[in-house]
Amino acid sequence: MGKHISILLLGAFMVLPVPSLWAAFTYQIIDLGTFGGNEGFKSAAFDINENGQVVGYAEGDSGIQAFFYDYYTPAGIEAIGSPGTQSVAYGINDSAQVVGYSTSSDFSNRQGFLWDNSSGIANLGTLGGSYSEARSINNSGQVVGYSEKSDGNEEAFIYDSTDSSAQLEGIGTLGGNQSQAYDINDSGHVAGTSGTGTSTHAFYWDGSRDGEGNPVDMQDLGSLYDDNSFGEAINENDQVVGVSAVPDSGPYDAIKREAFEGNVIEGIDSLGRPVDEYSYAYDINGSGFVVGAVTLNAALGLGDDGFSFNAVIWEDGEMNSLYDLLVEPDSGWFSLENALGINEDGWIVGYGRLAIEIPGYGTYAGDQHAFLLIPDGEVGVLPAVVPVPSALGLCLVGLCAAFPLRRRLGNIRI
Repeated sequence: MGKHISILLLGAFMVLPVPSLWAAFTYQIIDLGTFGGNEGFKSAAFDINENGQVVGYAEGDSGIQAFFYDYYTPAGIEAIGSPGTQSVAYGINDSAQVVGYSTSSDFSNRQGFLWDNSSGIANLGTLGGSYSEARSINNSGQVVGYSEKSDGNEEAFIYDSTDSSAQLEGIGTLGGNQSQAYDINDSGHVAGTSGTGTSTHAFYWDGSRDGEGNPVDMQDLGSLYDDNSFGEAINENDQVVGVSAVPDSGPYDAIKREAFEGNVIEGIDSLGRPVDEYSYAYDINGSGFVVGAVTLNAALGLGDDGFSFNAVIWEDGEMNSLYDLLVEPDSGWFSLENALGINEDGWIVGYGRLAIEIPGYGTYAGDQHAFLLIPDGEVGVLPAVVPVPSALGLCLVGLCAAFPLRRRLGNIRI
């Protein structure tokens, strides 16, 4: 991290060391399931609030729909959205307001939405183009995401859901044509990604406005190696996590994505990654615990087209596999692939693959399901998990295919 700061600033922005309790933690796992129907349906969880409420998407006979799940009301996942539409939920605040996008069945004309249980779903509109996606909402009801403009470029937006007359408001770029906002904290500070004119960098915006009320002073967080970087999440201490491209010295001259954490005062620093692998940081809580994923290509002897992902947690710079921290390693899961959200109590959400046991052949990767991880001993009784399917045809699913950062789960961009 950068050293050219005063002692006063360092003290103001330093995250105090947290006792290393979580290193010894193990986790109970809950399979959040799908909307049922044919085997082979997928689900993924993207965010969790402080009340144990989770959002994401799940497939079923009606297609892909956003879901809402409440740990303390274990009725299973509930669909968000209108029949006949496809939808994905990305963010939830502590008032159970949910944001995401809904779209037609062919994923054209997607529109950002805001949902709560009393008011239902509301379309947020666009910045003049044909689509928008809402990605995060804070406890003041401020929503961020990105939208196409009338010129065809994307711009990060902010939206005040408490103002009945409010519309999406673009917050600018770092000098390029495109920007996307992915997270907002309770201070109204935003993290995301923007074009600079020559590359793509993570950004931080503290809500600054000029005398006419226009958003100004989006700040470039740079990158680790003078290459592209992408901002994914921001916590209440203004620490931002994401990934930064790392020039590869290998024979294929590939670009690697390396996770980083940092803030606008101290710059960014690497969280580390296994040699010859990729790493991704997707969320960070107020204690500085980071969740994400690393690849296992080299360890498994996979080529350029083969990717296997392993969900991880970083604590004080130390990376641990979440699968290895399960209370019951033989809990019906083949792998935990991506950890996408973490709350202040250390509850973690993401997705993995169920295990399919074929007598005489071994264990194989099955359907992709959303999971909720809870530190063992924190909660007394866990809801019943969804039964694991056992179809022989699923044993050939194998390892997941490669997809780049801002990658898609089918048509869904994470």
